[in-house]
Amino acid sequence: NQRYLFTPNTGYHVDSVYIDDVYNPDSTTGYTFYNVRQDHKIIVRFTSNLITVYTEVASQWNLISVPIQVRDYSKDSLFSRAISSAYKYSSGYIAQDTLVNGQGYWLKFPKTDTLAFTGIPIYCDTIDVISGWNLIGSISEPIFVSSIISIPTEIVSSGFYEYSSGYSVTSAIEPGKGYWVKVNEAGKLILGLSGKQ
Repeated sequence: NQRYLFTPNTGYHVDSVYIDDVYNPDSTTGYTFYNVRQDHKIIVRFTSNLITVYTEVASQWNLISVPIQVRDYSKDSLFSRAISSAYKYSSGYIAQDTLVNGQGYWLKFPKTDTLAFTGIPIYCDTIDVISGWNLIGSISEPIFVSSIISIPTEIVSSGFYEYSSGYSVTSAIEPGKGYWVKVNEAGKLILGLSGKQ
């Protein structure tokens, strides 16, 4: 018997498999030939999981986040044109060299710009929050604030605030942006189970 495994590179998945020119929908991870007595042909087609998400930033300070999974989470790789450190909030501002999904950050840019993030999409994320104000991130697609689920329920005690030359309450979480929200006890916020914008 001969076993063949299909192992795509990061960011790719098996799209289709043909064994001796016959489509085989049940062989997305591998295939075994039994009692091999002749040559056989395997064709495996791979498709990229990668997407690109675009985010607009303004001149000066912006609330931003990382809306996809990437290989390099360093601030310099993700935001090479920024002119400040990336600051997260945890009872005060803390500069970060390496960023994470689900977290919001302050970053300063010299001019209005369009950022492009390329990586594996995040369509649902669970974000830990502490009692008080939290600076949270986003996922790979816009969602309505009203669709966000909290654990425990009803811990959110403010609107979700975006920043654009001042604060305003928003009805939607946009990819690549960061948002302030206040909760009355520690818990989790779940983004993306339902409620696309």
